[in-house]
Amino acid sequence: MEFPKDRCAFCEHTTRHAPKVSRELLNSFTINAPFLNIDILLSEELDAFLPIPNTAPASFFAGRRGKYCGIFDSFGRNLLGLNFLVLTPPILTSRLIFVLQNKDYEWGAMNLEDPYNPQIVVPFGTYKYMWGYDSEHALVSSKGIGTPGTFEGRGIIDSNGEIVVGFKEYRDIWNFYNDARSTIKVETFDGRILYIFKNQPIYESIVEKDFRQHANYDEEPFYGSRYGEYSGTYAQDVAGLSDDVIDDAFEGDPEAYWNID
Repeated sequence: MEFPKDRCAFCEHTTRHAPKVSRELLNSFTINAPFLNIDILLSEELDAFLPIPNTAPASFFAGRRGKYCGIFDSFGRNLLGLNFLVLTPPILTSRLIFVLQNKDYEWGAMNLEDPYNPQIVVPFGTYKYMWGYDSEHALVSSKGIGTPGTFEGRGIIDSNGEIVVGFKEYRDIWNFYNDARSTIKVETFDGRILYIFKNQPIYESIVEKDFRQHANYDEEPFYGSRYGEYSGTYAQDVAGLSDDVIDDAFEGDPEAYWNID
């Protein structure tokens, strides 16, 4: 079973079809974790146990019993207890910050760079909802996950837990966790769409201007909805930029994407 790609990286739902925890399964992990204590892990009576990707140079595992999960080190030691409903590992970050939901349904984030002295980055209960860290940033909400049309109250925090995009700055901020894109899509309250580059200082990287180019935008194409003219380029196929963005921000030259500092 591959490690799930969605937000609930190790909750009960995404691991219900994980391989049964057995001595044979645990032995297969000792190739990369030769000191894994299989007897201790078997005594935990876990329902699921999987390696967590992107945690080098350390090797972390996630284990679940019932609906609660926890993080284990390469020796099989349970670092935080089986005290979480959701465990979301970092993606493309320099710091090992996990977003967690505890038994009280509160969201928080912890830095496990020193796994035996974990540091709280975001105290549990600070936000109503949190997504995982991707490229040093995480999406948070002061109002909950929301449903289409009710995404106000979202913000972005950095790897120190500091707010870099406030809750009242945009009508919507699209979920960007593990989306394989280099940009974060946001919508302003006056209907503009902006793209923020993940790997740059948040306030210096907005590249798209206007959301719509026609007065009657219900009948005309939205600005930023055209794709295909620059198909086959990194700027469109990987970074996800539309034809409109490439035309306006890079004057029709998709290779200019590489000149962004």
